[in-house]
Amino acid sequence: MIRCIVVDDDPLSRLVLERYIAHDHALELIRSGSNAADAAAALRRGEADLVFLDLELPEPVGLELLAAAADPPLVILVTGRRGIEGEASAAGAVDCVVKPITFARFQEAIRKVRERADDAPTRGPDLAPFAARFLADRRADLGRFEDLFASGELEQIARIAHRIKGTGAIFGFPLVGTVGGRLERVAHAGDVGETARALEELRHALAERRS
Repeated sequence: MIRCIVVDDDPLSRLVLERYIAHDHALELIRSGSNAADAAAALRRGEADLVFLDLELPEPVGLELLAAAADPPLVILVTGRRGIEGEASAAGAVDCVVKPITFARFQEAIRKVRERADDAPTRGPDLAPFAARFLADRRADLGRFEDLFASGELEQIARIAHRIKGTGAIFGFPLVGTVGGRLERVAHAGDVGETARALEELRHALAERRS
């Protein structure tokens, strides 16, 4: 049994990984959350064999968390950024998976840390029951975006949009995820006009989906 910890500040990204782990009888979820301090304490106690680690954690950032472990576990990095596989490999990570994470990609990563790959299930878990929650959360985000936009907090908009980009396709809403990615880019760049347009696109994309 491989004992797993998930550390990610996006609740829906955590939910996806939790479902994937639960679907694989060779894996055991020990802890899942966004609190890096709690995860560091668990690592010091040697509770985990494998950590799914979000590179975009606020503090401690990404791989700095692993310094807490006397005997570091295997690590699968989770990120919304592409093209950093070399960086992840140099840091000693077993694999680096880019959001949104499909079950097939999850299996590929697990095969690199497990001795017996032939026990892996081939069909992923059903995430459909969580689609309504995804839409409800994204619609709640719209209200937050309006307040943040009015106060000029574009970087915070980009951070929330990163979560939308990372989970839209997994829950069956690829357009919402695509618009979320665009919103993240333009808000991070500080482009007020394009951010306003991307927010309107997101509003329309969500309006077209039934809860």
